[in-house]
Amino acid sequence: MNISLPIQSSSPTNSSTPPRPLLLRLVAALAAALTVFVLLAPPAKAHAIKQSYLYFNVDQDSIEGRLELRIDDINEVLGLGIAEEGEAAAAGLKEHQAALESFARPHLTMSEGGDQWDYTFTDIELLDTEAGTFGMLRFTIDETFDEIPRAWDVELDVFFDELPDNKAFVLIESYWDGGIFNNEANYLKIFEAGDSFQQVTLDEPSFFAGLWGTIELGIEHIEIGTDHILFVLVLLLPSVLVFRAAGTTAKPGESGWRPAEDFRSSFWKVMKIATMFTIAHSITLTLAGLGLFELPSRPVEALIAVSIVAAALHNLRPVFREKEWLIAFGFGLFHGLGFAGLLEDLGLDRGRKVWSLLGFNIGVELGQVVIIALVFPILFMLRRTALYQHIIRWGSILMAVIATNWFIERAFDVETGLGDIVDKALRFPRVLAPLALAAIGAYFWQKREADRGALLHTADDAEEPKEPVLV
Repeated sequence: MNISLPIQSSSPTNSSTPPRPLLLRLVAALAAALTVFVLLAPPAKAHAIKQSYLYFNVDQDSIEGRLELRIDDINEVLGLGIAEEGEAAAAGLKEHQAALESFARPHLTMSEGGDQWDYTFTDIELLDTEAGTFGMLRFTIDETFDEIPRAWDVELDVFFDELPDNKAFVLIESYWDGGIFNNEANYLKIFEAGDSFQQVTLDEPSFFAGLWGTIELGIEHIEIGTDHILFVLVLLLPSVLVFRAAGTTAKPGESGWRPAEDFRSSFWKVMKIATMFTIAHSITLTLAGLGLFELPSRPVEALIAVSIVAAALHNLRPVFREKEWLIAFGFGLFHGLGFAGLLEDLGLDRGRKVWSLLGFNIGVELGQVVIIALVFPILFMLRRTALYQHIIRWGSILMAVIATNWFIERAFDVETGLGDIVDKALRFPRVLAPLALAAIGAYFWQKREADRGALLHTADDAEEPKEPVLV
């Protein structure tokens, strides 16, 4: 089977190019999608040297938190000699957990209305960041609240006497009623030597703030979910093409992909793929999110990688010809289980979980729509150029290789380094610049090919070649 796009160019004798309002609309849609992604960008995660961090996680009737201290600072002040990275660092933190808790307790007090809160340290973990490694001391406030207080006082002076240049930042990491989830950059207060007593305040509780927060969480998950992005991309590649079996093309006995006739047919093909993917992952996201069905995370993540490989191979050797939505639905079920893992980490009760599932799912769909809006116009503009046969072939092969690497990493718990490279390359907003350049290049390349009379005939033109209708 030949997967190439045979070059059936239009006659160069009539190469005048008609107006291209559709191309201009596609470029405008791409610009709008880029703007949406910029406006909905999550805050960057940030840790720095000479800084400690105090995080609060606010639930309906309880407050938990963690104190993050740089291991460099711990060793300098306490002389514990804890290793600075790897398993040795984690083991060192466990070994000196009691000493670190004893040191931290008098340097961290919390109270409301003059009544000091008792709290219990629950665990210690290692956190590796670009600014160094941190020891995370987790704690729970020893009180069940009838109503979460809107404000409380915090006194925090860890390392200030010994290291006067150090600062400490207080952040609300999660607060459903305030629409805050996984916040690791937007701090409320800064503590420093001479200013170690401040008040932490919460916004008034709002159901809509919580719902919008989960929508943003879904959008963020798509932005950083490289495997989900690649699955959507590999399904998009053939969306602007039509597969013609042997005997239905201009060259008898040869089958392969042909450019789709018009925007409408390609658009509806994309809509079917996106809709089936949405339905599938919504089913398993809901079941897993409500605790009705679940699988261990490792096989789920490995199967997500397999889904990308399978979709890429289908592009090269189509099995479900013109029914790519079946692939989107079948493997979308596993992607839903992958989405559910993030909500599980939020520890929500059943009532809030239902709304969180709704908001998160809406966010995922918005992120998915933006990806389609960013990529689809580029593919549509290039579909009738000879260049596109190389894009679908080598693009599918590249994504299959990347996904195979992910499968090996996830199935056998090894690190090859390729996954990190891909994550960095596709990380928002870095990826917007090459997308913008690709859109500009696609527009002018398509125009060049049209002016040369070298555009490929569409699938419907294949049997009786004629002048193609330029978009």
